[in-house]
Amino acid sequence: MDEKELIRLSAEGDKNAFNELIKLYEKQIYNIAYRIAMNSQDAMDISQDSLIKIYNNIKYFEERSKFSTWIFRIVTNSAIDFIKKHRKYKFVNLEENIKDNLCVHEEFERNENVRKVYNALEKLDVNYRAIIILKDIYGFSYDEISKILIIPQGTVKSRLNRARKALKNRLSKEGYYE
Repeated sequence: MDEKELIRLSAEGDKNAFNELIKLYEKQIYNIAYRIAMNSQDAMDISQDSLIKIYNNIKYFEERSKFSTWIFRIVTNSAIDFIKKHRKYKFVNLEENIKDNLCVHEEFERNENVRKVYNALEKLDVNYRAIIILKDIYGFSYDEISKILIIPQGTVKSRLNRARKALKNRLSKEGYYE
């Protein structure tokens, strides 16, 4: 079955179709949640919460955007809400999370510069972190980010600019940016 058929059947309550549909996106759902939460346990919780929201709301998907954009909007917003609700002023030790998740994130362990950037990134405001991840890591277009975050493209561009400056400042303060 193609994606559209799986969406239609899922909207009608077919759990098998929904499971097949989610298999297409489950790694991306987890990865977006992880990169925003910077913690594997939180990423699992966010992923589960997102899957429940997707299942409960798939009947409202109107195909005005790509299905993947709709899903990533739910995941991104769930991650931002989770961080704001559960982890005010608490930062996670990325080094420990990397060691716990070597199979998924071993590239961090191999590359010192990437680790430095991610350590600085995790200290940014969650809205800045999300927009950098969506644009610079996943390569979404301004239009796609606008749809995911439900903000105008101009806001995406200005927020991304502020987020990059904040990341640069954070890296400079920590002695990583030349």
